[in-house]
Amino acid sequence: MNRSSSTNSTIQAVDLNFDSAVSKFAPKSKQCLPESFQPLADSVIIGKGKMPAQASGNRRLRELVDVHLQNYANAKYKRDKTFIVTNILQSIQDLCPVGAFVKFDGERWWEVSDRISREKIACMFRDSLSGQYKSSNKNKVAKRRAQRAKKRHAAISMQKVETQQPPCYQESLPKTPAAQSLEPQAFANNLAEPPKMTVAPFKRVSKERDSILVLEGLDFNGLLDVDRNVFDCADFFSEDAAKVSSDEESFFDEQVFAL
Repeated sequence: MNRSSSTNSTIQAVDLNFDSAVSKFAPKSKQCLPESFQPLADSVIIGKGKMPAQASGNRRLRELVDVHLQNYANAKYKRDKTFIVTNILQSIQDLCPVGAFVKFDGERWWEVSDRISREKIACMFRDSLSGQYKSSNKNKVAKRRAQRAKKRHAAISMQKVETQQPPCYQESLPKTPAAQSLEPQAFANNLAEPPKMTVAPFKRVSKERDSILVLEGLDFNGLLDVDRNVFDCADFFSEDAAKVSSDEESFFDEQVFAL
């Protein structure tokens, strides 16, 4: 018989399908436990507070995580980490067939799904390796504290700036009557009490001009009327109309041309 054919007949095919390897750990849905149920010694309680911290099942889970911590940290592929989480989940379910991972909603106990159980185990690994995972609870808490401290510091700084800043000085100038009338209260008062108009009686001016000087031959229908009060010429003109003589005209011309 050929050696190669005998070797092939003894070696069996290995199933390397990852999905089929973990199909038996398919997630279960959330299940309601009986009203008389109480967590067992190996039950892992999901939640926060004193009860989960002191539960014996949670302490046992912490011990299992510490045992596989180095293998989980050295795992290069996600499926290797998934196998580690699945092995821990299976070991706890073997110890506690009913109520392996439970949660209390305030009224009764519920058994959580396998997805929540896996997340609980993976979260404990990330918390133990907080230096390698930003998604660990320790890093999340530290980030939230830093953000709150930053907001408080910014609020305190803004408050100091507002208290130290001097108030704006604005010189108060006396308001004019027009500006006072534009104020809301004054405007309302004006609308409530409309202004009263007072009309003074018309007085006819009966005073006539003292005298009117009209040049002879240049009347032009009164366009050359001159009020005598404007000019101080009582000595030059008489009460009647003035007549300029030829002698006076010649004297006036001589004076003008002499200049």
